[in-house]
Amino acid sequence: MGIPGKNKIYSQLKSWTFCPSLLIINLAMALKATIQNTSVNVGDTVQISYLIKEQDKERTQPFTGMILGIRGRGTSKTFTVRKVGADKVAVERIFPLNSPWIKGIKVVRKPKKKTRRAKLTFLKNEKSRKI
Repeated sequence: MGIPGKNKIYSQLKSWTFCPSLLIINLAMALKATIQNTSVNVGDTVQISYLIKEQDKERTQPFTGMILGIRGRGTSKTFTVRKVGADKVAVERIFPLNSPWIKGIKVVRKPKKKTRRAKLTFLKNEKSRKI
């Protein structure tokens, strides 16, 4: 007869063997992205030239900040950029990866150390360390 629920346990173990590889693939997707042939990582300081349309005029506005996180998959992939302006007022902006309004992106600075987190939300604290 056998052990009751044996097949259920084995099916869970078989699916568990595939989970670590899927986790590594998803983590790699969250740490890197390619925007208009420019490879960016979480923690990079970037300058994004964003096209703004006001009535009949179009102008590009630069937005310089650090990439805090990359989320999503495929065409719905987005990345969050945070900059600290005057009087320590922080502005966060979420950009779609495949946006037609992004005219260009330039990596201003790479982090000094390797970034080991997919989301750098700890940098939102005022007393957080710099990377």
